[in-house]
Amino acid sequence: MNIAIIGGGPAGFAAAIKASNNKNHVVILEKNSDALKKLLLTGSGKCNYWNINQSINKYHSSYENIANIINLNNLKLVEDFWNDLGIIPIIKNGYFYPYSEKSSSIKSALIKKALELGVIIRCNYDITDIKFKDNKFLVKAQDYEEEFDRVIIATGSLAYPKTGSTGFGYDVARRFNHNIINVNPSLVQLKTNASIKSSWAGIRTNVIVSHIEDDKICKEEQGEIQLTDYGVSGICVFNLSRDISIGLQNKRKEKISINFVPWCQSNFKDFLDKSCVKHND
Repeated sequence: MNIAIIGGGPAGFAAAIKASNNKNHVVILEKNSDALKKLLLTGSGKCNYWNINQSINKYHSSYENIANIINLNNLKLVEDFWNDLGIIPIIKNGYFYPYSEKSSSIKSALIKKALELGVIIRCNYDITDIKFKDNKFLVKAQDYEEEFDRVIIATGSLAYPKTGSTGFGYDVARRFNHNIINVNPSLVQLKTNASIKSSWAGIRTNVIVSHIEDDKICKEEQGEIQLTDYGVSGICVFNLSRDISIGLQNKRKEKISINFVPWCQSNFKDFLDKSCVKHND
């Protein structure tokens, strides 16, 4: 069976490796000049590829049957997949990184395994149209067309258009009458309207960030924040971004509050008053 994988990211390679185990003829079609481009940026180039804490509470979706996907059996399959690639992990605070702490190690392992299984990787393959005719998928790119028995869409989302994540896969899925669950930005930085952004740009510090929706505190996260010329970034901000983006989509009033002195257990004004008294003494 001829199978086309549209998209040469981690999902595309995982699909290709799985499909090749059944002795199918598998081709990865990647529009960039190189595969796994976005992977190289993951975890600031270190690539956090797995986590110890895989509780279903960490997976947020409006899909009602997500428990059929996120369960102990499937999680074990994913962990075995990474182990079978020969990746030796280094674990920091529950986060798995390749022992080299370089995302290029994950890239090399995925490509090596795919090639060993006979997967063909075609880059600079910019698809312009896909049709279904006579029980075959006709995939058109530039001025030529190819025929496949099956097509797997693994194009990613809209997360990073510069790396090829343009939402093309959503368009293809809609064309074939698949349902698309509404997507929202998550694990992203936040743009703010704070007037002092130019003054604080470049500063990193540990804080508590509170998400305030319609004047009510919904959630708090503690960790390192990165202050930028457009707003705020950092893991604690990423963890709040999904709820904030959903709130904005629903026309709610969204704010964040930053506690820059999380180590201060008392009223900060009282703390300063006491410190000033001690200093004057």
